[in-house]
Amino acid sequence: EIAEEYGYRSRRFDFETVDPQKDALLVRQYGIRERGTSIVEVTGAGKVVTERFTEQSEEALSNAIRRALAADERVIGFVGGHGEGGLTDVDGEGFSILNGRLKEMNLQIRDAVRPGTEDLTLVQVLAVLGPQSPLSAAEVEGVRRFLERGGDLLLLVDPVPDSGLEDLLLDEYDIDIGHDFVVDLSGLGQLLGTDVSVPVVLRYGDHPITEGAVRGQMSYFPMARSVSAASGGFGVEALAFTDRNAWGESDLAVLSGEEGGSIDFDPETDRPGPLSLAVAVSAEADSAAEGDETRIVVFGDADFARNQYFGQQANGELMAAAVRWLAEGEGSLTIPPKQPRFNPINLVGTAGSVILWISVFVLPFAVALSGFVIMLRRGYGTHVSGFVSWLVYNFLALGTWYYILGVIGLGEASLWRGEGCVVLGLLCWGLSYGLYKRDSRAWLPALATLAANAGLAFVVVPEPTLQLVLAGLSIANACILVWIRRDFHPAAAAA
Repeated sequence: EIAEEYGYRSRRFDFETVDPQKDALLVRQYGIRERGTSIVEVTGAGKVVTERFTEQSEEALSNAIRRALAADERVIGFVGGHGEGGLTDVDGEGFSILNGRLKEMNLQIRDAVRPGTEDLTLVQVLAVLGPQSPLSAAEVEGVRRFLERGGDLLLLVDPVPDSGLEDLLLDEYDIDIGHDFVVDLSGLGQLLGTDVSVPVVLRYGDHPITEGAVRGQMSYFPMARSVSAASGGFGVEALAFTDRNAWGESDLAVLSGEEGGSIDFDPETDRPGPLSLAVAVSAEADSAAEGDETRIVVFGDADFARNQYFGQQANGELMAAAVRWLAEGEGSLTIPPKQPRFNPINLVGTAGSVILWISVFVLPFAVALSGFVIMLRRGYGTHVSGFVSWLVYNFLALGTWYYILGVIGLGEASLWRGEGCVVLGLLCWGLSYGLYKRDSRAWLPALATLAANAGLAFVVVPEPTLQLVLAGLSIANACILVWIRRDFHPAAAAA
């Protein structure tokens, strides 16, 4: 319906629905991995730009079109030269899956960027993925200038070694990258076959990165460090939280293999849980362009985005959402879903009771009565056996019901609800047998019992609706019994 509305609004918009089973080649061509994926293609200037989305909403479609139109403006540069995993490495330590997702997002990728020596004017997002040695002072200064002019930074840093950007982010942007590693004793990691060194995240912060596909899913970060706001006054927003049974272990000797290291919570030096494992911050840049912002996302782990873990749980979606937020910023369109108006019908006075009686009782009774009249016209002998069987089963059920009420009444020491209901139950069972045998002596007691039961329904049944149903059923059965009277009195029928 949304696509049809777009096509109605613009002649330049067209859409096609594809069956993935019938068009498997097309699915493979676009690299579609899950059902419900939509592809937006924007053609012009001799090229085709594609964008994909999975949420079927007006907001998702509009933002996909907007991203496709602005695809040429988004360049992401990956810092190299410090032992980072390669974007083209297909082993478990590489980032080739992430690289493929970035291409699907139409991001232009520059690899092995050196901030201190290269011109980063055309780079919008600078990414540092798990460096194995710190950035040099010149490179840190290059990152500083990049952020000051409004560039965006994505940093994935493991507990050891430091990236060299810790002091810059702490002093300039209030981001505290802890000198620790997270120990998770919640037991959630055991569900994934891991140990306490893999904190599991089930709770996320309220941020555009964690909305949509990530919220409500599990993500985990092998060998992570805490990342949080230093003072809480700079607008740093936490994205992912550990369980409260986790802590930040400050003794890093365990990771470096030094002797004497131990994993024990020390309230004097360790950080108690729950801990933040990722943060995002948006700050005004020092650029001369009014309205420029610097956006930074820091994860206390790089392994979760590597090929080995990227497709596990919500890890890949969380990483892709972070890159998308950095590349798009706050410029995404926000279109609330259109909800149908609530127009209740207000019934005044006895209107509700009238509707109830007409719809529940009058109309069904009229239909039943019409069928009964038609049945009578078709002849007596055709239906009398069925009516007798109907009455036999009704008296059996009625006797069982009265007997159960009698047993309950005996337990409560109630004479009427005890012995009285038991006697009525036995009487109904006896009448059921008499009707089955077509015994003329059973006809009159059965009629009297049905008449009495129509009145007793308002005494022994507490629910008003059931009272009416039982009384109506008793009256209908009495009418049937009168109609088939000659089957029980052949002499009267012959006369």
